[in-house]
Amino acid sequence: MKNCIYLLVLGTLFFSCQNNTEQGNFENCRYGRPEAIFNEEMDEVIKHQFRIKQKEGIEHVSFADGMELTIFQSGCDYIKQQFQFEIAADKDTIDTKNTEYWIAQSINSFQKLGSLGPQFFSYSSWAQAIAERAADFKLAEFLEVQPGFFVKIDRIESADTNTLLVTLSEEPET
Repeated sequence: MKNCIYLLVLGTLFFSCQNNTEQGNFENCRYGRPEAIFNEEMDEVIKHQFRIKQKEGIEHVSFADGMELTIFQSGCDYIKQQFQFEIAADKDTIDTKNTEYWIAQSINSFQKLGSLGPQFFSYSSWAQAIAERAADFKLAEFLEVQPGFFVKIDRIESADTNTLLVTLSEEPET
């Protein structure tokens, strides 16, 4: 089972970083040019935008269920993907200072992505990997969830919305 999760994690990390004929300044990169993960033809997607800015792919997706997601893909030889989920602020009922809250939000968000179809199942594997190591997470710190695969969970709080930041990487930032 661990090997299955490892392979699914590996597949997800590189899902959107496949080689492309338009290499531009990505021609010397091990994984090539970032590509969009989602598209506007999906029933669940109501708005989609993808662009390359310097050596970073930036994708914004609005889902029919109200979820807002921005993904930043960077790295040339070591891939890093940062998922930014917008979450409505509910200061009266949610303790946003609680690490467990953000871990649960991470698990739920990746499970939602994993339920979008078979091509997104690997996000369910990320949710499972986070759940298995939940007790070990500290906000804003990378944790190795599988050999060579790191996750960092963090948040940005504001009056109206909270932003859940989940970074998937082949190596922790130094």
